[in-house]
Amino acid sequence: MTEYLRRITGSGWFQHGITAVIIANGVVIGLDTSAALR
Repeated sequence: MTEYLRRITGSGWFQHGITAVIIANGVVIGLDTSAALR
């Protein structure tokens, strides 16, 4: 399991995944905020 994680972390795919999650979180938070302001 650790070897599997190390292989993922070593690849650029892992960092792209984290970036995508952060962007998705930002979009959701933005939608929540704009909905609350309405």
